[in-house]
Amino acid sequence: MQLPSQFQPFGQPTLIVVTDSQHAKLFLAFEQNVNVAGIVDVAADDVAPGREVMKSGKDHHVTGDHLYPALNKELMQRLHKQEFEKLAFTVPEDLENELKESLHIDLLKRADVFVPKNLMHHDLIDIVAEVQENM
Repeated sequence: MQLPSQFQPFGQPTLIVVTDSQHAKLFLAFEQNVNVAGIVDVAADDVAPGREVMKSGKDHHVTGDHLYPALNKELMQRLHKQEFEKLAFTVPEDLENELKESLHIDLLKRADVFVPKNLMHHDLIDIVAEVQENM
């Protein structure tokens, strides 16, 4: 998606990670473009074509305890592939510390923004606006 001109361009490849307690959506932002980069979903029973899903088994009452280690692993793999330079997270306020504690130090060093809001069901343009407002 091309960002409207009123948005600041992303000077470095930035992975925007939108989380709740069971899912994480990954968006890669660079210059005026933002594109879907993947999904980490520990609540899924089935793997949808084209989706990267990490399952936690049959437990449907999943918490961030399962999601954040899976997310950390996914982000570390992407970091080693040099897919991004910076990270920005949106996370429900009550899960922010849990997320930070689960992230590898190399990821924390690249994390410029933690927006303490659950934006999982918001439009991408709203997510980008929140991230840029907190940068």
